[in-house]
Amino acid sequence: MAVASLLLPLALLAAACTDGGDPPLLSGMGEQAIGVRTDMSCDQLVAATREQLEAEMAAMEAGLDGSAVAEGAPPETANEGIASQEFSQDDTTTRAASPALPEVGVAEDVPTSTAAGDPAGAQAGQVVAGTNNQETAVDEADIIKTDGSRIVTLTDGVMRVVRLDGTPGVDAEIDLRPFGPAEPELFLRGDEALVLVPTWGADEPWLEEPALNREVPGAIEPQFVEPEAQDAPVSTSEPEPSQTTTTAPTTTTTQPDQQGSTTSSSTSTTASTTTTTSTTTTTTLVEPTEPAPVPFDQAVRILRVSLEGSGGDGPGSPEVVEQTVVEGELVSARMTDGTARVVLRSPMPVLREFEEAAVSSGEESLERARAIVADLAVEQVMPRRTDATGTVEPLGECGDVGVLPPVSTVATTGTTAPPATVTVLSVGDDLGDLAPTSVAGSAEIVYASTDALFVTSTSWSREGPGTLVHRFELPGDAAAVYSGSGSVPGTPLNQYSLSERGGDLRIVTTTETAGTANGPTQPVEPGGEPAIEPVLPEPEPTDEFIAPATEGRLSVLRPASDGGLEEVGSVEDLGEGETVRSVRFVDDMAYVVTFRQTDPLYAIDLSDPTDPVALGELKISGFSQYMHPVGDDLLLGIGREATEEGIETGFKASLFDVSDPTAPEEVSRVVIPEANSSVAADPLAFTWDPIAGHAIVPLEKYPSDLPTVSPLPMPDCPPGAVCAAPLEEYVPVAPSQVALVLAVDGHDLTEVAELSHTGEATDPWMVRILRSVVVDRDLWTLSPSGLGVSDADDPTGVELIEF
Repeated sequence: MAVASLLLPLALLAAACTDGGDPPLLSGMGEQAIGVRTDMSCDQLVAATREQLEAEMAAMEAGLDGSAVAEGAPPETANEGIASQEFSQDDTTTRAASPALPEVGVAEDVPTSTAAGDPAGAQAGQVVAGTNNQETAVDEADIIKTDGSRIVTLTDGVMRVVRLDGTPGVDAEIDLRPFGPAEPELFLRGDEALVLVPTWGADEPWLEEPALNREVPGAIEPQFVEPEAQDAPVSTSEPEPSQTTTTAPTTTTTQPDQQGSTTSSSTSTTASTTTTTSTTTTTTLVEPTEPAPVPFDQAVRILRVSLEGSGGDGPGSPEVVEQTVVEGELVSARMTDGTARVVLRSPMPVLREFEEAAVSSGEESLERARAIVADLAVEQVMPRRTDATGTVEPLGECGDVGVLPPVSTVATTGTTAPPATVTVLSVGDDLGDLAPTSVAGSAEIVYASTDALFVTSTSWSREGPGTLVHRFELPGDAAAVYSGSGSVPGTPLNQYSLSERGGDLRIVTTTETAGTANGPTQPVEPGGEPAIEPVLPEPEPTDEFIAPATEGRLSVLRPASDGGLEEVGSVEDLGEGETVRSVRFVDDMAYVVTFRQTDPLYAIDLSDPTDPVALGELKISGFSQYMHPVGDDLLLGIGREATEEGIETGFKASLFDVSDPTAPEEVSRVVIPEANSSVAADPLAFTWDPIAGHAIVPLEKYPSDLPTVSPLPMPDCPPGAVCAAPLEEYVPVAPSQVALVLAVDGHDLTEVAELSHTGEATDPWMVRILRSVVVDRDLWTLSPSGLGVSDADDPTGVELIEF
């Protein structure tokens, strides 16, 4: 039995838990408000899940096979389980407020202050441009952070601290690669970094990979204690400062009682240090504590790293002071006022076990599935976590359980992913209470304002794809509160396709109808059945597939009285036959770029959310992939240049004057052939310096004249013989990696400089520019090979601190 058919009926999970009557269903891909019920206990959750699995058992025994898929949905997709449960702490539970993170990216909002914990009392610099956050006061996890007194970077799994004390250099670094194979991200709050490390697998095989286990000059290799070599019992007590804590990766399980009560814990640790001195800088290198075991297929490690450590009278060494492992895939993270909201997605444990037992045919598989249903426990439904000793426990409590009515049925909807649990963690001062809130469903895009967080996922219907939207309220430093869901036609491009204002969510999507084969169709009478059996001609070899019809659409969703999100306004027909390439919301205006062969820029007035109006449209060559406000009524677009036929030719930056929204105008442009910028896929790579009026953009440039390809020597072809064409020698060409500095002066957009990291690195990918920040009048650029500093007002050179 195919997994697709196995998962389809799980969308009906909540049907057994709703009040009398049929639950509301989503019709096709249209917009819909979806309510929520919040009075289920853990016992009810287990009973509802068991009932659904028993229904699936009956379907299996009736002989269903993998051919049952949603009508009109892609055959390989499976229905998303929209049944929902919310496992959260009591909403009245509060924690001590964490140090507030200064707002970054807008100079006037970041006053000069003394860095917390700086023993010398040195004045911190002014953060002119930090992380390129989408929303003011909503920080996004990234690989570089600054508070004006220090810069903290994460490249190649190593965290480095550069104190801005007039003698820039790497003052300390800690190797975090043993904690996971993927690139970590961080938040900076006071003297602490909160680090998120995606990881997977209990055996941690990445430690054996030479490419990943590269050496950090002078760093101490972590020492791991094998389970059989450790005679002392595992202890979670805090050691003396002079000790290095190690624990055997044993695994146990803690189960909640019938009321859903669980015990969450984490382990504080310390690390030993050593100091290496060079002629240019003193670097403190830290041996990381042993990573907690990972008993899950996929997980994220959450680390609290003290940046000052226990240095006494002076700056100390960074050290991992607390860690925990949470099951699931890291989707994204935000932080407001020192509280981090971490969004994870993971399949419910019971679904994975049930799939493995039932995916094969035969009575034996049915028996295994029956045993899973009979022995179902609440921890098989709830998300899970571990502490540093490897103890597995449910993530939070389930005394307050929410259930979402299904928004689709087997007959109307499928998705591209199996059912999963979406969990929002609220991480405060410590990792003991992660205050989780969970909803059944998938997660693809995360957007957050200061008051709410939204998670979207794709659904399918016979009419085309649609988007499910889940909303979570963010009440200060307390746990996120699930507050309802809704749906809109089409799919959003990225997080910039969403924006909240006045409680309304504005979302831009590309809608499409299902593609069909080019040929005659069956006439359909009012009853919905074909009138006659048509006589179809023999298929022609040249029959073509008709591509889906696409266009842009803007929808406005508002919280409804029934707890869902309902559409209150919309604008359709944005770029018929085109797809959305970028979106930017500025107050009550939305700017939408679509593209097929030319770039229409639409200006949409949202001052009345119930009646949004498209005011103007501008068509130019190429298209913008990211837009940033750079002054009153000015937008800077970063994207691609293209020919009249829509063939992309290189990098393009456009300056738009939108003072008259009925007639937006491109007033200046910079085009660089055979070049591309990472900003298109990663807006965090963009930096705007409002003091200098400079935009800093990573750029990858290929030479316009490629080396001549010469044929390789080969023997002469004998007379009368047919010989192959001579082989040609391929000469690879490495692109140049620079930080392009663009100046905005009134309506003029000009290229100021191209900054590169030249040093001992010979690999061109090691010198690619990843990020940039501006502190006071210093422009800092980050690459895998080092951290460069330039004059922000006159960026003509780079002083490189090599890693």
